[in-house]
Amino acid sequence: MPDVARQHDGARQPLIEARGLHRWYGSGRSLLARRPPLRAVDGVDLVVYPGEIVGLIGESGCGKSTLGRLLVRLEAPTAGTIAFAGRDITHLRGRRLRALRRQIQVIFQNPFETFDPRYRLRQALYDPLRIHGLPDAERRIAEVMERAGLPVDRYLDRYPRELSGGQLQRAAIARAMLVEPRFVVADEPVSMLDVSVRAEVLNFLLDLRAQRQTAFLFITHDLALARHVCDRIAVMYLGRIVEEGPAELLTSAPRHPYTRALLASVPDPDAGTAASPALRGEPPSPAALGTGCRFAGRCPLASEACRRVEPVLEPAAPGHRVACHFPWEEQRTP
Repeated sequence: MPDVARQHDGARQPLIEARGLHRWYGSGRSLLARRPPLRAVDGVDLVVYPGEIVGLIGESGCGKSTLGRLLVRLEAPTAGTIAFAGRDITHLRGRRLRALRRQIQVIFQNPFETFDPRYRLRQALYDPLRIHGLPDAERRIAEVMERAGLPVDRYLDRYPRELSGGQLQRAAIARAMLVEPRFVVADEPVSMLDVSVRAEVLNFLLDLRAQRQTAFLFITHDLALARHVCDRIAVMYLGRIVEEGPAELLTSAPRHPYTRALLASVPDPDAGTAASPALRGEPPSPAALGTGCRFAGRCPLASEACRRVEPVLEPAAPGHRVACHFPWEEQRTP
């Protein structure tokens, strides 16, 4: 857990602010009937403040990566708004969108999406500096590569195929940081790294936050890692945020049954406890969502009311919001 607690009293302006954000895919008609849309992101409100690291966790397919791509405008939302430093960027295009790219960057989970295999790292790293007209390219590249554990004399003239997955991921992180962005979506940024290297890269990101007030949306499956790195954590399930709050509070006193289940699946070596069994059942398809709470079919607390009425994300404590009809109930064993 970072040593600086973020207090949001309304006096500070969010760096990124999403309101009512939706991203639906594939609506239309088949030969026989209307085809329902796949609701990957379905009504998300989220803010990230300067210098803050917000963790975004949830199972695969819950919409985390789609939300990240929306926030950096790699995709356009179906509905809703996105503001950056108070400026609406929802419909930016062309030259204005390109100008925004220096301030907003993304680190993909798969580093092979970052680099053109035809070019050496040298060109991949010089290009963004040239595009944005930034000086001292050699110094910038040497510094950021050194911090990423990739000395330029050994790696700068290699092709992407000549690096391991972990080395290429570190190069992708270095490339994103070269232009000194203000906001970064980091999509599983250390999932391909060895444990020994992971700590170095995480410290690199934390240093950037401290030195430049860089803000991060840190997408991860690793709740233990999110608890250690993030200021706040947002829990996503089937396109919606179901719980959000300070990392320490959310992991010590979770209110949503889904968050509790995710926490129970993380072993605690200090306490000598093993992980509990995985969540029961499978989540429904985002293209086949009915009424009521989306987690009701897997929830040990679900009632008939849960299956009829979808809960709203509401305050449970200062800075802590939860979307559940029974946020104060203890979870029963199914």
